Amino acid sequence: MEKITDLCTGCTACVHVCPVKCITMVEDAEGYLNAKIDQTKCIDCGSCVRTCPQNHKDKCINGATKRVLVLRSKDDKLLKKSASGGVFATIAKKFIQQGGVAVGAAYDDDLVVRHTIVNKVEDLWKLQNSKYVQSIIGDCFPKIKDLLKSGSKVLFSGTPCQVAGLRRYLKRDYDNLITADIICHGVPSPKLFKEYVHWKSEKLNMEIGSVNFRDKADGWGLTLAFRPKSGNKVVDVIGPTDPYYENFLQGNLHRPCCYDCHYTSQYRPADITMGDYWGVEREHPGKYSYKGVSMLMLNTDHAVEFFKDYEDDFYWDESTFEKASRDNGNLRHPSTPGPLRNVIYKKMNEVSEKELFESVMAIDATLKNRIKIMIPSKLRLVIKVLKTWVGRVIK
Repeated sequence: MEKITDLCTGCTACVHVCPVKCITMVEDAEGYLNAKIDQTKCIDCGSCVRTCPQNHKDKCINGATKRVLVLRSKDDKLLKKSASGGVFATIAKKFIQQGGVAVGAAYDDDLVVRHTIVNKVEDLWKLQNSKYVQSIIGDCFPKIKDLLKSGSKVLFSGTPCQVAGLRRYLKRDYDNLITADIICHGVPSPKLFKEYVHWKSEKLNMEIGSVNFRDKADGWGLTLAFRPKSGNKVVDVIGPTDPYYENFLQGNLHRPCCYDCHYTSQYRPADITMGDYWGVEREHPGKYSYKGVSMLMLNTDHAVEFFKDYEDDFYWDESTFEKASRDNGNLRHPSTPGPLRNVIYKKMNEVSEKELFESVMAIDATLKNRIKIMIPSKLRLVIKVLKTWVGRVIK
């Protein structure tokens, strides 16, 4: 077998179904892991091609979503550490308390993001908040299969392509598995993120111990926070003023397959879909909160039944896909490649980190953006709500 698929997502399903273990994940020039076949060992059985979700997208998705909700966790401690309304953390906490395990993206000691299995509530923080870099799946899929076969309950969260990969690898549904995908903008490469952290450490003159892309010190929004490995110093940065963050938002940092994503609609691979409810101040003004608000799609009958056990843990109301997707573009279409996408990944291997992040990826500080940057986050949130309210009154 010479090739498995045209646009590998890095899900690893093929690696774990190969009967002769001839497939490995190899880093390409951009720093993404891709499946590579050892032709000297391959027996041309076709298991990898038949399993790959990129080759069978119609078999990876559910029907139209059953219900769409607007919601916020009642647990303020979990909510504060979550990117938006605390959906995953609140569900995962009870899920673990009831004997299950939660699986999701977590930083390791070197700030490499890897999918990790958590079975203690006190470790749940590792899986919270957004990580704007692709998570390495590793050997997570076979471990999940073993847990499911033993009767353990598993809550798996990831990007839609990771959920699709897990489902294709498992080859069947399990009553003790609930899958959750995120509204995904796209994934930067681990190599680029590693260089970014190193550059930022030198820029801030501190050894960075954690990166929080959605810090809520000033409320729900796009605040980036860095914390050192030792000490209490915290550096907050408004996301769009940071070269990595802004280029991520502009679509300049994503994996090639992200621009041809199969899952940017209400037809999703996971039981539930979760993310920020952008535009909630317009669609559900009574549900807006500076603490953060989420949208939740229940995509299967399994999910509808599952959520009944968690309804009392949230402030929630019914919404619609049309409302939830209006300001969530990636529920309607894939991200568009930014003009610097190929330039950035080419230059990453040619220039210094300083030149890459301070010149190639430099932010265009327009007057409008400079003014926005000067306004405190909480005040920006108030202005946003007032603009919506005034618009409704005028109508």
